[in-house]
Amino acid sequence: MRYILPILLVVSTLSVGQAARRPEPAPSAAPQMFMQLETRDWILKAEALDYLSRYDVPNAGPAVQKVLDDKSRDNRWLRGQAMIAMARIKPDNAAALAKAHAQDPHAEVRVAAVQVCADLPKAQATPILEKLLEDKTPSVKFAALAAYARHHGAQAWGRAEPLTANIPKGQIEPAARTLGWIGTEPALARLGQHIAKGKHSREILAGLKGVSNPALVPVYLDLIASSSDPALLAVAWAELKAFKRDAVVAACRAALTSGDEKKVQAVASLVAGYLKEPALGEALQTVLAETKDLRTLMLGLSALSCVEADRFSAFFKSNLTHDDPQVRVATVNCLAQCKEVNLYKILEKTLTDKEARVRVATLKALRNAVKECVPQDSILKYFTPSLLASDKAIRQAAIDTLVPFITRDNGEAAFGVMQKMENKYGASGIKPLMQVVFRIIPEEKSAKLLEARGYVTRWNVIGAFPSGFGAPGADVDGFTVAYPPEQEVDLTKRYKVKYNIASDPRSRKQVKEIEIGWVPATVGDADGILFMALGDRSQLQLPRGNGVAYAYTEIILPDKKQARLEFLFSTGAQQRVWFNGKVLSLDSKRTATKTATVTLSKGKNRLLVKVAANDTRWGTAGASTRWLALKLADTEGKPVKWSYK
Repeated sequence: MRYILPILLVVSTLSVGQAARRPEPAPSAAPQMFMQLETRDWILKAEALDYLSRYDVPNAGPAVQKVLDDKSRDNRWLRGQAMIAMARIKPDNAAALAKAHAQDPHAEVRVAAVQVCADLPKAQATPILEKLLEDKTPSVKFAALAAYARHHGAQAWGRAEPLTANIPKGQIEPAARTLGWIGTEPALARLGQHIAKGKHSREILAGLKGVSNPALVPVYLDLIASSSDPALLAVAWAELKAFKRDAVVAACRAALTSGDEKKVQAVASLVAGYLKEPALGEALQTVLAETKDLRTLMLGLSALSCVEADRFSAFFKSNLTHDDPQVRVATVNCLAQCKEVNLYKILEKTLTDKEARVRVATLKALRNAVKECVPQDSILKYFTPSLLASDKAIRQAAIDTLVPFITRDNGEAAFGVMQKMENKYGASGIKPLMQVVFRIIPEEKSAKLLEARGYVTRWNVIGAFPSGFGAPGADVDGFTVAYPPEQEVDLTKRYKVKYNIASDPRSRKQVKEIEIGWVPATVGDADGILFMALGDRSQLQLPRGNGVAYAYTEIILPDKKQARLEFLFSTGAQQRVWFNGKVLSLDSKRTATKTATVTLSKGKNRLLVKVAANDTRWGTAGASTRWLALKLADTEGKPVKWSYK
């Protein structure tokens, strides 16, 4: 089992306190860790040092000591980690270890000695740290300063004041840690100066990690205010959670009354994303009512919607007419979080907003309306202006919001509106509405709309004829058999067909005879599909899952016309098409779509389609692969106009 440590743990920091060694978890990784100490990979070695020192692994001391004794040039940093590890393994000897290595020629080892001192008792650590404070290397000096401040608190200001006035490059993190541990007004003011520069927020946050000084809560708010990085906000909140909630709320209140827009924004971001403190709601609303800053208002609205939104519904409503459309959108989204308001009444005027994005947001918000507030009797009238709007996004949002409320009572009216939509803007985007409306209205009405788009909707179907194991005698490939419709199409004729009704190929065939004939079928599907094997569409008798079905139609044109036939077939079936008695050659650019360009004669044009399939679940609605769709368009892509009589 591997215990891969994140890099942030491999690189030791002063925030890690000295802790008693713990029992080793199961299964043991100790054998592997001893092996890793023998490798040349510094990451694997550091991982092993950390593991062997944190857990009570027998005989870990000699192995770790070996790394500490290796004074080769490329082992400097690992020697420091080995010293920290030995201080954990032998805590009674930690002070001696730190003292012995405080004068090591390598800065990496001296920094490690500082870390050991940070975890020592104050009396043992102080003399060692005082010497390290004189170190000429900035990384050692500032690390020692942070450890010294941890032990001495406010009394360390005398040493820290001159050193933190001008912090060397790369030492912001330990300097911030120093000022955090001191925690006096001058120290925090100095820290605030560095935060105000806005250049080292992440380093300052890293430095403050684990510093348990309640006075730092406002500092964290300042850090949030100094950056727009959401990741920094998350890190700051992770630290703020360690403080008492009352202290965090008090600091937020002070920030809200400070008059500083950045601080107000910081509080709003914190409340909306993490804190979600209702007690701050009224104070935040007071600030928002006076602010002229757009970002403050936007963030504040978001925060209020996260803390008992209904309490602020009146304030939200007052911003529905704000000059800025961004604010109006945000306000609509806030109202969508309220559960005790009638959104349909409140947002009715907003549906006529001059900005499309506001109207789209409003339509989406209405999906959150409580059921009791939905005007069922006038729901279609309510949405009709949006359904007929010139903006496609508005129409789409209106469709998505309206669809759940289409019923048999308003289905006919919805069909009428849908026709107007298609006449004005075409069929693009209306399919979700079509699908629900088509399930309600008579097929004859839906067929008219489909025909306007070029779909052939009136067919006669017959089937199924036997195929495969369904044949009464020897198995046959039904697709290759020329059944009667291929000889002649006589819609008045009926045929007696024999089937094998046994379902298990291992059993003997059982023959049954039934009579089949042509059955009228109308397309009512939103995609223009004729489901040949659905009882409620075609009334075909299907004694077996495998078989052959035929569909036939006649279309009449007033004049001769060049046209493109576009078929959509199931990929799980075989198909053949006859056009005016001749087999039609189909091009297939996509697997399911097949096309042909033909000359439609003046008068009657005949189309016969054969579909052979083995539907293992043919009795399930929609499961059969015996279906097709046919669309006719002229050479310019416009639907061809025809009649069936």
